[in-house]
This record gives sequence, structure tokens and C-alpha cells, in this order.
Amino acid sequence: MPVGITTWIKQDVLRGIPFQRRGCTGMGNPTTGIQAGRKIDTAFKGLCVTGDVPPQTPAWVRRRIAAIRVSLKKVGVVLRASNVLTKLGQLKTHIDGVGVHQKSGKVVVLELKSTQASLANHRKAYDIPCSLQPKVKVGGTLVANTERMHHAIQLAFGVHSLPTAHTGYVIVSASDGAALYPLNSGIALSIFTGATPSAPSRSKAKTAAAPKRRRRGTNIERCTWPGARVVAPGWRDHKRVSKNVWVIAAKGKEVLATATGSPRGRLTAIKRARAAYAEMSSPPAGIHVFVRTNRRWICHRVK
Repeated sequence: MPVGITTWIKQDVLRGIPFQRRGCTGMGNPTTGIQAGRKIDTAFKGLCVTGDVPPQTPAWVRRRIAAIRVSLKKVGVVLRASNVLTKLGQLKTHIDGVGVHQKSGKVVVLELKSTQASLANHRKAYDIPCSLQPKVKVGGTLVANTERMHHAIQLAFGVHSLPTAHTGYVIVSASDGAALYPLNSGIALSIFTGATPSAPSRSKAKTAAAPKRRRRGTNIERCTWPGARVVAPGWRDHKRVSKNVWVIAAKGKEVLATATGSPRGRLTAIKRARAAYAEMSSPPAGIHVFVRTNRRWICHRVK
């Protein structure tokens, strides 16, 4: 069973030793930071999927997202998908964002991080090594155990594990702006393909083996593709991409299509379609998401 990249970094690269820095000021409260980070993450994923933040997003989160948009615009990156699951060897991750360079069309992986610190305080702390363990081994090479290195490893894994990706950026959302850090090309693919994650503790293994309660609406959100003849008369199923995503065709035109059995699953279906689209080497002309409402199928043209 693949292990998450962040879990692997903590338990194998850092050997389970907590990451602590001395002398860093203005970094905020960890608990508050986690709660704020979740709100920023949700808004960013909404931006990737729909082009805008979700309704009712707090003003302070909107300001953060605005700063991120400005930073991405400067490097010419347009957002295309979010929360993309990738696997490589015995590791896995959910990529925060996938975009493309406007000029080259190359696929870009985005790793989002947030901090309560200002940009100035963030930059002062970014390269300060852990006081408990200043150095760690990454693929046999001894490197500084810093926050920058942790983020760089995560980003490198995302780029290596997404077949269509060429490069990437770490996005750090600070209290007064956003900073972009490009891919560290020195973190080789072999580091991840050769990784052998440590076995989880017995307590964690039992938790992982416990059956999960199925949430209401799961079947609706993961609606199996009902066929082009059902949702889009005049179109035909041309090629299966996955269980829920197909390429459909009509009159010489092809589009990527998926469906959901309820309006509640629309955003999930859009994410699913964008993720599949981002991974295709020769994607079709557009994306259509079909939503069943009042016994009818409504087509949403996402792209």
C-alpha cells in the first residue's frame, strides 16, 4: 500500500524526530495555523477548478488567494486542476494544483503551503535548520534539514509522479503576500522509486485496516458514466479514459466527458474531469460535465 509523501518525509527522512527551529519570530500558533491553512487550501482548490474562490469565502482568505493569483500571473501559469492523485513506487500524494505555462503549454505542478508569518519572517526562517537534527539524508546525500528542503522534496515528487509535468513551484501564502519557489532539479527520480517506507506502528495499522463509514452522497458524486446515448443524444462513446471519464465524439468533434447523478456532485465531477484532462498527452477540444437534475441531464461546458 503506497505511503503519503509527507508521511514518508516525517517517518523516514526525518526519522520521526520533530522539526523545531530556534530564534524564529512571528511564526504564529501551530493550531491556528492548521485551521487557517485548511481554509486557504479549500479556496485554492476552488480557484483551480472553477476559476474563482467558493462563495462565502472570508475576506482575509480572498486576499491570500489574490496574492497567489498575482504571483502565478507573473510566471505565466494558468490553473487547470487540483487535488490530483499520483503514485510512484511505494509513495503517493494528492497534488495541490496543476497548471500550464501560457507560452510553452508545459504542465506545471503546484505545491501550496501557508504560514501565519509575514513574507519577511517567512524568508528569515525558511533556511534555518532543525535544532534537533540539522542534517538529514535524502537519497544518500546529506542535506540541510530545513523547511525549504521539505517543501522541495514534496514538489519534486509531484513533478516526477505526474507523467505530463515538466516543472513546478512551491507557493507559500504569507500574511502579506505570496512567494514562489521553483523546482529543485537536483532531487532525482531515483530517490522516490527506490524509497522503502518504514512499516507503520501496530496502532496505526489497526486504524488503517478498520472499515470506513461511507458518506452519504458518495455514489452520487462518483457516478459511473451512463453512456453518451443517455446523457448526450447524438454523441457516441469514443474512448474510455477511466471508469467515470470518457472521450465522446460527434460530427468530427471530440470532448472529454464525465457525469454526476446530482447537483451536489458537480464540483467533484469537474475536478475529476480536469484531473483526467491534465494527464492526457493529447487532450480533446474541451470538457463537458453532465449533471442529472429533475430527470434531465444538463451539460456544463467546463472548457
